[in-house]
Order: sequence, then structure tokens, then C-alpha cells
Amino acid sequence: MAGTATNVTAGKPRPAGAVFSAPIGTTAPTNATSALGDAFKDNGFVSSDGVTRSISKSTTSIKEWGNGTVLITEDEKTVTVKLKLIEYLNADVQGLVHGEDNVTGALATGLHVGINDDEAEEHIFVIDQIMKGGIPQRMVINRGVITEIGDTTYKGNDAVAYDLTITAMTPDGGGNKIDEYIGG
Repeated sequence: MAGTATNVTAGKPRPAGAVFSAPIGTTAPTNATSALGDAFKDNGFVSSDGVTRSISKSTTSIKEWGNGTVLITEDEKTVTVKLKLIEYLNADVQGLVHGEDNVTGALATGLHVGINDDEAEEHIFVIDQIMKGGIPQRMVINRGVITEIGDTTYKGNDAVAYDLTITAMTPDGGGNKIDEYIGG
């Protein structure tokens, strides 16, 4: 069977923005091209490392008396998305990372960011890309929360950034943790 080279692709961020977040309860998009609602905030540039989606499973092997595996059950499936936001001076990014109630003011007049023990807020996340040939691709995390924040390094030859892991959870009422829309 011969492959189809035109199905091989790479992704780049959409020029009009690529990573957006909105409060839970916001209507999620259902295709790769529709405009996002006003509740979605643009979280700015992502580092050149791009976006990585990972799916990990934990399983249990059921063995028969002779020690042969006769059944494998899936105990847990974890879906994460990793990215590094590099617009450190963006108040919306600070609010996403530390909680909107913990960010006050504006950069021009003075921005205050409170880092405390508040629980991370859940969001709907949208990640928009353009694939080879101008094909749109949209990843919608229907219910996600930031579960890891990497070290923030302040130095003169690199961007100050937030290295984030977002864990996708099952939405209320069931459904998909992530919906991907390609083309259209």
C-alpha cells in the first residue's frame, strides 16, 4: 500500500492568535474556522517549542492460572497539553496562570500579580493552527486546568515564560476531553 505524501503536514500558529482561554460555561467552537466568542482571551505567543499533546494510560493485566495475560483493563487515561507562553507582560496570561482575581491594574500604570494558594481555575482552551496547504486545525480542550507550572527563569538572553501543562478533564455531562477539528 502506497502512502499519500500530501497527508503529511506540520502546524504553525494562526497569525490572528493561536492559544485562547475562556471560563467554563462558555460555548465551545464546533469547527476549525468559526470566530471565537468575546469571552475567549488571546494568551499571546507560544515559544518555538510549539504545543505538545500527550495521552497516557494506566492498565491492569489480568492473568490466568498459567500466568498468561487474558485481559487488559484500562484504569485511567490522562490527556495533557504542554506549551510555553512567552508574553509574560500580558495581564491576561498572568490571570490565566495565577487566577484572574489575583491580577490587578494594568502594565502602563502598574500591574500587581498575587501568587498564593488559590486553586487553579478551570477553562475551555482553544489552540488554533494552520497546517500545510493552509488547512485549519483547531484543538478544543472542553474542560482543562493548569496542573503544572515550570520554573520561571529571569535572565537577559531568554524570554521570561510560563511553561504550562494543561490537563484535560471530562466535561460535565460527559463528552470528549478534547475535540479536534481539521479543515473546513
